[in-house]
Amino acid sequence: MGNYEMSVITSQRQEIINKADDIVVLTYAVLAKDKVIYEKDERLAKAGLEIDRLKKVAKSLTKANHDHLAKKRVLVDQISQLEQQADNMLHSPASYDELEGRLQEMAVHCCSAEKQLKIQTQIAVDAVQKRIEIEEKYQLRKCMDYVKAYSGGFRPFHECYAEASISPTT
Repeated sequence: MGNYEMSVITSQRQEIINKADDIVVLTYAVLAKDKVIYEKDERLAKAGLEIDRLKKVAKSLTKANHDHLAKKRVLVDQISQLEQQADNMLHSPASYDELEGRLQEMAVHCCSAEKQLKIQTQIAVDAVQKRIEIEEKYQLRKCMDYVKAYSGGFRPFHECYAEASISPTT
């Protein structure tokens, strides 16, 4: 074999090494793009879950607020009825002791109704918080299922990187 043949073989070998290096560089680029796309999908999934959670929290709080307002209206109506009864008693020819007894009954009834409303409001708040916790756990499980399903067709990035770093000239 002459010098010319050796130089041709050496130049062909160098071209093959250069092409292999180009393939490795392209492989790194593709893997980097896959990683960026996967990370963006993961961030979008998390943002979507957070939006869903906030919508449900807002809906639950709106419902609890409507329930609270309805109970408050009932209490206000009861108080106005009691005030009307008190006004009627003041204008009636009843005795002072009878009026005082009735006013005490009304005061006890108002305090009882107010305490009951506070208890019902706390129960509603606790129920909303429990629903939020359950929904967060459900959304987390749903997110994990999505990530598992999405990553089922892909190998982990570090495995692809390890394969790409094997030198093709060895």
